[in-house]
Parts: sequence; structure tokens; C-alpha cells
Amino acid sequence: MEVVVALVVIFMVFAVAMGIYANVMRASLGIQEALAKATVEQQAFLTKQTQAFVDQTIVVGHFTIEKTVKAYGGQSGVAEVHFVAKNEDNKILAEQTEILWTDK
Repeated sequence: MEVVVALVVIFMVFAVAMGIYANVMRASLGIQEALAKATVEQQAFLTKQTQAFVDQTIVVGHFTIEKTVKAYGGQSGVAEVHFVAKNEDNKILAEQTEILWTDK
């Protein structure tokens, strides 16, 4: 009888530990996504300020940000800039598209 009680207690402790682990892992991904979004917004702001309308791959901390630029609607002077932030596992954490005047 004691063995059954011990087995049930061990099973309950293991189940609680797995629940805590799952919550921590899910929360850390949310933090990563928020940080990636802020990093993408920062790169979009820098692109606007520097007028750097060229395709780039930028490594910032644990993120890789891919910036692609193409003409918007076939018009000169307007560019569509697309940012994608990926983590070390190549998972997409944030995306943003900007339509910008190129002053050219």
C-alpha cells in the first residue's frame, strides 16, 4: 500500500513540474517575440533615418533580421521594405512591412 501512495505522490510531483516547465517555456517565447518586434521596429526606424534602401541581413543579439527592399507599385521614389526577425533556430518571431519614400 505504501508503494502505491509513494508512486502517486511521485507522479503528482512530476506532473506539477512538467506544468511549470511548460509555462516557463511558453513565457520565454513571448518575451523573445516582444524583443524581436522591438528590434524590427528599431531597424525600420534606422532605415528611414539613414535612407539605406538595400537588401541586408543584420545580426542583432540573438536575432537575425532580414531586410528586403523592392519598388512599390512600379513607382520610382517609393519602396516596400520588409523586415523578418528570426531566432537562432530560424523560427520567425516578428515581421513588419513599411512603405517609404526614397527621395530619389
